[in-house]
Amino acid sequence: MASSSESANPQQVIGLIGGMSWKSSAESYRLINEDVRMRLGGLHAEAAVLRSLGLRGAEEKQ
Repeated sequence: MASSSESANPQQVIGLIGGMSWKSSAESYRLINEDVRMRLGGLHAEAAVLRSLGLRGAEEKQ
């Protein structure tokens, strides 16, 4: 069961569509979390769901 502080301020989760390669997806995730760390300090990280589509899927659709 969630504590009263958790229910009063639920953590938001962002959805990310990754880049065309794992490297660009990793870079985007790194930049987002560096910003969170600068704003909140410590070991804070963004709650995120990352879906990397990959280049193969884009090539197949062309």
